[in-house]
Amino acid sequence: MRTVINGTIASIVDENHLPDIIKSLRSIEGHEVEVGIFGAEAGMTVGATPITIEQLAVIQHEGCRIKVTPKMRAYLGFLGLHVSANKDYINIPARPFLDPIMDDIEDVVERALVDAIDTAIDSPGVDLGSPVFLQIAMVIVEMLKQEITELKEPANHPWTIYLKGFDDPLMDSGRMLDAVHYEMRRK
Repeated sequence: MRTVINGTIASIVDENHLPDIIKSLRSIEGHEVEVGIFGAEAGMTVGATPITIEQLAVIQHEGCRIKVTPKMRAYLGFLGLHVSANKDYINIPARPFLDPIMDDIEDVVERALVDAIDTAIDSPGVDLGSPVFLQIAMVIVEMLKQEITELKEPANHPWTIYLKGFDDPLMDSGRMLDAVHYEMRRK
């Protein structure tokens, strides 16, 4: 670029970093991260049941109603829980551990993207894709684990407390907590 100043030719250096800033911001495109209960740990069964850790997490999150069969009634009676003959269902209350933190997750993503814009301006041309999504994933994994650990309501049934030895609705062996993972990928 050239310009004429007072009748003389002076050169002007164009320090426009906009193409590199755009390149940095575009490096975010095509990345995604999944956070949740999955992976090898999530596919493991719970005790002698056919229920997987992932299925247990869904049951805990959404609650469930289990039909009491004569065989189940006899088994529970053998274990010490006497289910009334009038009771047709056992209700496991919903203990949603993801719903309460959804707004916080949105805030984390928004903050990470604002920080990415600042980084693109400060360091034009830097690849932001993987670092931004790794940061988001790690924070959300910790948030989810904290919510699982801290959720106390609704409390366990007294019989469950007796069997577990403590009242912590989403904690037992720690296997569900161990199954909280993230996976980054390109779309």
